[in-house]
Amino acid sequence: MLKNGDTIGLIACSNGRPRASEIKLKQIEQFLADLGIQTVRAATLFACEGQASGTAHQRAVELAKLYQDDKIKLIFDISGGDLANQVLPFIDFDIIKQTKKPLVGLSDLTTLLNAIWQKTAVAGYYFQLMTLAGSSAATQQQQFIKQFMSNGSLPSYHFVRNEQTFSGIVYGGNIRCLLKLAGTSYWPKVNKGVLLLEGLSGNYERNATYVAQLAQLNVFNNCVGVVLGTFSELDKTGSQQIEQLLADVLPPGIPLVRTAAIGHGDEAGVLPIGHEVTFKS
Repeated sequence: MLKNGDTIGLIACSNGRPRASEIKLKQIEQFLADLGIQTVRAATLFACEGQASGTAHQRAVELAKLYQDDKIKLIFDISGGDLANQVLPFIDFDIIKQTKKPLVGLSDLTTLLNAIWQKTAVAGYYFQLMTLAGSSAATQQQQFIKQFMSNGSLPSYHFVRNEQTFSGIVYGGNIRCLLKLAGTSYWPKVNKGVLLLEGLSGNYERNATYVAQLAQLNVFNNCVGVVLGTFSELDKTGSQQIEQLLADVLPPGIPLVRTAAIGHGDEAGVLPIGHEVTFKS
């Protein structure tokens, strides 16, 4: 995917990065430069007024510039929070369809990753580049090389129920942010796909409402398997709670997989969004 001499783009379509993150960002840029990878920063990267790095239209314009820059191979959104879906009405999906560049992001970027796939069939990746300067920087840097500069592999996982091999296009991501797309033209209409769900905040009751809404949207009847990542707040009270919530609503025979390697942790791995993936029993 990436090699020595390539260039990547950096942007914040959700909440702008705090200015204090400049130090870590420079560390990441130096690591990438040592690999021969150059970076191009969008003008909408740091929070300027309130939480945003610019207006929704400004962020969409900057995103389009990265897609139109021929030297850029991948676009990494290094933001998260709440604001990414503001950008959706202003995105030029035709540009994305023409360039076919993958977008890489996590958390609130669930909205963009899934909307882009729905509108263009261009796949992306669920990953936060800022972990390359986090508490597990060395591990994440090696993971970056493996996943984006070599032949990547799926993160480790185990079956919670109905252990059987299944394959499908992966969609979803952060459970709260995915549901922002419900009822819109951006909702990913994936036939017999693999649903990825993870979460940062939210106690049992809040996550129960998210799962109930997904069930009422008939999502679980149209997937071949569900992959659960970490649910940071809920898992503190027992990792089985989210597993039970899903087991209660999944149709008979649908496999449920769990991985500690996808989510908001500093050692979170990479999972394709919009790619067909096989999970082996």
